[in-house]
Amino acid sequence: MHAVLLSHDQHGANLDDAGRALLPSAGVVLTTVSGARASAATRGLAPWQDLRLAAAGRPDLRVTATPCRHGPPLSRPLAGAVTGFALRWPGQRHGALWISGDTVLYGGVRAVARRLRVGTAVLHLGGVRFPVTGPVR
Repeated sequence: MHAVLLSHDQHGANLDDAGRALLPSAGVVLTTVSGARASAATRGLAPWQDLRLAAAGRPDLRVTATPCRHGPPLSRPLAGAVTGFALRWPGQRHGALWISGDTVLYGGVRAVARRLRVGTAVLHLGGVRFPVTGPVR
């Protein structure tokens, strides 16, 4: 396993014990700045920060962290930090591969469409609800 893109690590439903046990076998784990403690090979990326991954015999992969919010406004203390990823490589013809991360729709996600040319999107969809903050809108 060369790399892991980890949207966030603070919930067992997203990174369980079996997944956590696999992290040390990855060449690099990319995640949030606060999640960078997951393993020695973990790199935390802030929104819009780029990192170039290189491996012998393979084209370089440019990874850009994209903004996410895991719940409604003011839920970050409960839900924690989360990130998405845009992947680009030489010869890519139709725009970045964007992995939204475990996010709700908000201004940061809309900024992805303004800042990046996305050719393919992998979207995390769900109906998160937090009793303290109310429904996501």
